[in-house]
Amino acid sequence: AEAVGLSDDLIVTACADPAADAAATLANKIGHATAHESLDQLLEQADVDIVMVATPHHVLAGETLRALRAGKHVLAENR
Repeated sequence: AEAVGLSDDLIVTACADPAADAAATLANKIGHATAHESLDQLLEQADVDIVMVATPHHVLAGETLRALRAGKHVLAENR
């Protein structure tokens, strides 16, 4: 999210994390983003065009495919 914030062309509009505190903390740090406790909630947002999936390896493929099936562009990062 910090790298996206350095771009003039990209805007972080939403954050999702099963740990509600983590999503809210990042959304508050960004200032204008919404926070969600699930990827599915985030994918429902019409203003989300690109999803950055940064998850542990064992869930990376599943979350990436969910975002793609929702019609989103995906950047995937294995953590």
